Parts: sequence; C-alpha cells; structure tokens
Amino acid sequence: MRDPGRDRDPATGIAAGEGDHALVLEAAGGPAGPQQEATGQVTGACYPRRRHQEFLKFLNKTAAACPGVALHVVLDHYATHKHQDIRTWSARPENQRITLHVTPAGCSWLNLAECFFSAITRQAIRRGSFTSARQPTAATGAFTGSWNDHPRPFAWTKDTDEILASIQRAKTKTKALTDH
Repeated sequence: MRDPGRDRDPATGIAAGEGDHALVLEAAGGPAGPQQEATGQVTGACYPRRRHQEFLKFLNKTAAACPGVALHVVLDHYATHKHQDIRTWSARPENQRITLHVTPAGCSWLNLAECFFSAITRQAIRRGSFTSARQPTAATGAFTGSWNDHPRPFAWTKDTDEILASIQRAKTKTKALTDH
C-alpha cells in the first residue's frame, strides 16, 4: 500500500499513485489491467484527492463509458477502495456487472495497470519540468489521449503456470528469511 504523503515526487509535489484508480479498467475476460482487453483503450481521470468520493466518480465514469459490458476493476489495498460507500455502490443491482478485485499486498505487479502507470511515468512525467500540480495532470491526460489514438493492449509474456511458480518461489524465499 502506498503512503501518498510519504512518496511525493520532489520535483512535482505529486504523490506516487495519485489518480491510480483513474486507470484500472478492463473489459470482461483475461488478466485484469488498465485497458479494455480487446482494444487497449484506457478510461482515465485525474482527481486532486484520493478519497472514496473521487473513486465513486471514477466508477460511475467507467460504468457509463462501457454500458452493458461486464467489467473487472483491479484495485490495490488502499482504504479508499474498501469504504462502505464503495461496498454500497457495488451492491446496487445496476452495478452487479462490475466486479472489484483487490491485488494481494505486495503484489501490485500482478495488476497490469502498473504497466500503464510505468509508461506514463517514463514517457510523460519523469523528465518533465513542472511548475504546478496541474501540469503533470495535463501531461497524463495528453499521454492517455495519445495512447487511445493508437491503443495497444498489454499482454502477459509468461503463462499462468510460470507466474504462479514465480509467486511460489518468492513465498518460499520470504518464508525462509522470516522464519526464526
């Protein structure tokens, strides 16, 4: 779990992960990630705060952008995603087609949205010189718009068995280091 107060970029003042829930959409099927699986299109939004109210705005925007489609939204362990208002929203009959998935702690790499955040960081934010918080937000929006002009779906380069074996190896190594 990220601590937005602790992980602020000194150059921009933007917290690492701010607006993360703006890019966690995937259409039904396949591994969860930031894109509609078939097209690679990204539904994005940046909000100045990371509260449950903004996350609800994003969920409503996502639902409206993909009417009648089963959606899978992949989330980290941030408390915003677990708020009672989010649970109430998810329980409504009109939102039953939207499934929220929480990645295990320490496994954000399983979320393909992290690949998209990495691309934004490398290609739109890292070398930027920003004088206000609005500028990296605008750069993120421009990057997302450009991405959607020529979308490319992310794909796993390893099959499920290889990924699960890697997780098991990591668990075994971690357990060996922590058992006393």
